[in-house]
Amino acid sequence: MDNFDWVMLLPPQERERLGRRRSWQRRFALVRQRKTWALVLVVLDLGAVMMIGLRTGTVLGGLALLPLLLTPLLAGLVYWLVWMEFHR
Repeated sequence: MDNFDWVMLLPPQERERLGRRRSWQRRFALVRQRKTWALVLVVLDLGAVMMIGLRTGTVLGGLALLPLLLTPLLAGLVYWLVWMEFHR
């Protein structure tokens, strides 16, 4: 069955108003998603690291970047160790 949008049956002025409302609803639904918030936090963290790196030097900026890079590796190591412990 085809994807039919019932909005096309409305008069033009109602269609425009409803279209704006639906676009706002889609934007707010995107903002409420977890992956959007995770991306925003990572971007803010990278921005803070860049500011630290620009103001204090490359070495301190690199040290500030380490937790962001090492956290997924540490999580993978912990997962693997727990998996190995329970599957022996």
